[in-house]
Amino acid sequence: MTAPFDSARWIWHKPSEGLNCYVDFRRPFTLPAESGKVTLFISADSRYTAFVNGKALTASQYADYPTYKVYDEVDITDLVQGGENVLAVVGYAQGEDSSVYRLEQAGVWFAVTADDKTVAVSDGETLCRASRDFVSGEVERFSPQLSFGFRYNAAAKDGWQELGYTAGAEWEAATETGVICQMFPRPIAPLLRCEPVTAHVLAQGVFFDKQPLIEAAGTRMHEAALGFRTAGEMGFHFNSQLPCENGLPVTGNEGDGIWVLIDLGREEAGVLQLDIDLPHDATVLVGFGEHLDDQRVRARSGGRQFATVYEGVAGRQQFCYPFKRLGCRYVQLHIYAKTATIYYAGVAPTEYPFVTRPAFRCGDSLHNRIYDVSCRTLELCHHEHYEDCPWREQALYAMDSRNQMLFGYYAFGEVKAAQASLRLLSLGMREDGLLELCAPARVPVTIPAFSLCFITAVAEQVAFSGDLAFGKEMLPTVSRILQTYAARKAENGLVPCFDFAGAWNFYEWSDGVDGSTPATDKIFEAPLNAFWALALADAATLFEKLDCQAEADDCRKQLAELRQAMQAFWNEDAGAFVTRLGENTAPHYGELTQALAVCAGAADDRQRALLCERLVAPDSGLVPVTLSCTIYKYDALCKEPEKYGAWVLQNVADIWGNMLFNGATSFWETEIGAWDFHCAGSLCHGWSAVPIYIYCRYLLGEHLDGTKDTPVDGGVYAPRRA
Repeated sequence: MTAPFDSARWIWHKPSEGLNCYVDFRRPFTLPAESGKVTLFISADSRYTAFVNGKALTASQYADYPTYKVYDEVDITDLVQGGENVLAVVGYAQGEDSSVYRLEQAGVWFAVTADDKTVAVSDGETLCRASRDFVSGEVERFSPQLSFGFRYNAAAKDGWQELGYTAGAEWEAATETGVICQMFPRPIAPLLRCEPVTAHVLAQGVFFDKQPLIEAAGTRMHEAALGFRTAGEMGFHFNSQLPCENGLPVTGNEGDGIWVLIDLGREEAGVLQLDIDLPHDATVLVGFGEHLDDQRVRARSGGRQFATVYEGVAGRQQFCYPFKRLGCRYVQLHIYAKTATIYYAGVAPTEYPFVTRPAFRCGDSLHNRIYDVSCRTLELCHHEHYEDCPWREQALYAMDSRNQMLFGYYAFGEVKAAQASLRLLSLGMREDGLLELCAPARVPVTIPAFSLCFITAVAEQVAFSGDLAFGKEMLPTVSRILQTYAARKAENGLVPCFDFAGAWNFYEWSDGVDGSTPATDKIFEAPLNAFWALALADAATLFEKLDCQAEADDCRKQLAELRQAMQAFWNEDAGAFVTRLGENTAPHYGELTQALAVCAGAADDRQRALLCERLVAPDSGLVPVTLSCTIYKYDALCKEPEKYGAWVLQNVADIWGNMLFNGATSFWETEIGAWDFHCAGSLCHGWSAVPIYIYCRYLLGEHLDGTKDTPVDGGVYAPRRA
């Protein structure tokens, strides 16, 4: 056969177009009466949605790089017929760098095969036009990490995806962009598009738009005056469920329109779905959020706008936005009409098909519930790759994902998803020998310590999967990061802070280690050197498994020297490791610094005993860790499980139980919750699934390689000693 990769071309409307740009592509093709299996191969930069004979596909673009373009392979046999068919594709180009996308030439690429014979490809004969219904150009941005939200004009729909449509004068031949790249199959399973979740109307009323001239939808929703009305006053029964087969009629005769607040029941991540009936053409603002601390959905937070604009038409209409997921529990509608009938408004979850291992269970129902919600949190934070949170960012960070992968091994036994995330991170190697802050992305800052976490993640992946071939694939990136750090080592044996423009010397969100303290190459920080020590230890194990004994020996030699050098941070009077050394540095003692020193083997036996006592003392004088780094505190304490195991379990019950008692259906970014980070705290964050690891590693005694520890008193397991 003629390979579709040889004849398909990357195409776009006009190469110069690309900022939040939507382009329609239409390609007819003919099939014999008996065509066997029909397959669509498709890719886009940056995203796509596709239709075959008017039927929408649920395929979605995998996050990738221009040097690693990933295509989807979709069986469309059940959607085609003998004779004429049509493939319709909407290509979306974000047009700017963000934390989830690396800007390159916009384009779509596709091929259709029947019985392995190519019957249609993307090329200069494909018809295209600028989208009529999706609004291109500058619109509200959800956040800097996610970039643009969207606006949609239902009045501009003309059925162009259907087989019987006739292309008018606005259609023209697509431009072949000239992009040539190697194509790779999707490395993980496709996402599942689930049925829209059952939701309930929680509140309703009329609104008065105080800022009608402000274009930002989230600001309009945030500033609107809301008048509550009972369900009876609005014409329907209270606690009405959606989807509603006969529709939920809502009527209000005051103000600028009616508002409805919808509860999805728990945190969800998926695509927006609307099914409404309007009496006339009307604007519908759709806001989404994770809480109701503002007595409404927090559709505006700082410069973020968690809201969209749907320009509706008279009559019943259904709409799905397939290009970006919404992470939320609540959806709020502001309908600029006096009446409407709502059949559904909410999300259809898009889920990665994890296969869960048998759930952790013990005699304490609180711990069982914490485990279940931790697994739910982790599931919500994986789609094309692991992501920090589904609401605000959806970004792949090396430190966050190292924790998520580790938790995922215990919860799901998943290998491919972790390997795919690590591959994306590896492809983000910068010229300075550090990884991009997120992958695939181009971000002006990077966190040097996170590159070290990548090494730990690779070592843990190989330990769990036993996949030495994958370890060898990652070896060049691991070696490059180690070389970058070794080259920076000062005469005192320590690595100084990175001080180039864009270096963020961040470790976690606690005061004093959040990267807000000015750093120079004359300042040395204990957390950075501890992360280097952890990376050296993990790299040595990895090199040894890959039969690179000389490299393993060198890592262990560097590790021994580094552990000795880190004694410079020890302050005998304070009985702790100071966080930083150098001129004009204020004394800082944090739980993270002490925990990392213990985990990295930088503390001797006497120091370790002192530090563990302080880590559990209520008046320790140490700056506490936040949720992201509790794993290091718990690992440090569980080096002596007989003494501290019960304390760790109680601490988990206190912290995560408190979130549950405050209504959490997924675990928060920090204990402060929604009010943290200037009212932008996430209520679903992957790094907060750490209880999975604590239960499986220290209660069940499970190691990544499948071995188990011997139980000791108190129900915890003694860790193996090197």
